[in-house]
Amino acid sequence: MKRIQFYPSSELEQKLEEEAQTLGISVSALVNEKLSSLYGIGSNKQLPLSVLTNKVLEEIKVYINTPGVPKEFDILTVSKTFKDIEMTCNGKPSAVRAQVGRNFKNQIGHGDFSNIRRAYHDNKKPKLSKNNAIVYEII
Repeated sequence: MKRIQFYPSSELEQKLEEEAQTLGISVSALVNEKLSSLYGIGSNKQLPLSVLTNKVLEEIKVYINTPGVPKEFDILTVSKTFKDIEMTCNGKPSAVRAQVGRNFKNQIGHGDFSNIRRAYHDNKKPKLSKNNAIVYEII
């Protein structure tokens, strides 16, 4: 993917940052999503990153607020939406899952996810699930 420099006005920059923060995605992802929508580019089967992120975050909120669930989890096991994200796009690996995962990682320790942290083994190494995904824990 080609990198393009973009110099928004202060007012536009502020609006983009506010909307991106509200949606739980990066400004870069927001601009990409808006331009793709404007030009009619992208998969009709795949929801925009902001919608996917919000759906996944909602499913995780439901999970962590459900009494009696295991304290350790990975996103793949608790979110049907995340599990359904396509792994490839036009024969190439899709970065959508990674972006949604990063968006969740940026939310942990704050707001609705203030009681979530990354899980570690006794030897201080980060725990990974059997599918090599980051394991989080409810504290």
